[in-house]
Amino acid sequence: TNPDLRITTPDRLAVYWSNASWNAPGAEPCGDPGALTDWDDGSDAWGSRITLAVAAPPGADRLIQIALNQVGKRYVWGAKGPETFDCFGLASWSCAQIGIRIPQGTAGQWPGLRPITEREIQPGDLVFFDIVGRGRIDHVGILAGDLDGDGRWDMIHAASPTLGVRIESAIFETAYAPRIRGFRTAR
Repeated sequence: TNPDLRITTPDRLAVYWSNASWNAPGAEPCGDPGALTDWDDGSDAWGSRITLAVAAPPGADRLIQIALNQVGKRYVWGAKGPETFDCFGLASWSCAQIGIRIPQGTAGQWPGLRPITEREIQPGDLVFFDIVGRGRIDHVGILAGDLDGDGRWDMIHAASPTLGVRIESAIFETAYAPRIRGFRTAR
């Protein structure tokens, strides 16, 4: 055991944020950003050290930012990111980037997450649809709040192979509205 690698203050958590990323050659991308060990050599090569007084993850704003960074990427059925997504893959991957694990697939997310009402929704919650009209959940999007400043709810989702990952504005007033079946949260 090397005591230089541990922070001895028991009531604090040291977190290093970094823009660097590394994937082992041939390995699948990791859905968990993980944590960096205190290799402090006095440099800021791995980001800056902060002490958190509140519990991680950083929350809905970060989740929305991560999902927005995927806009324009291709839709591929069954894809879980980070270069291509389907609807549930975008939701799962985006949540995983801030350390939140949610079930895979709309069939797992719908029954596996806590139901909330429309009055309770917040940015970062998920909205589920029956797009095909067969009485089952077949699509999910991430509620983003009011992105364009028009006072209405917007959504980020992997829409289709033709449209890819995109933002839908005013989702409660579009063709999506009658297909909404409910809302779930990972909060």
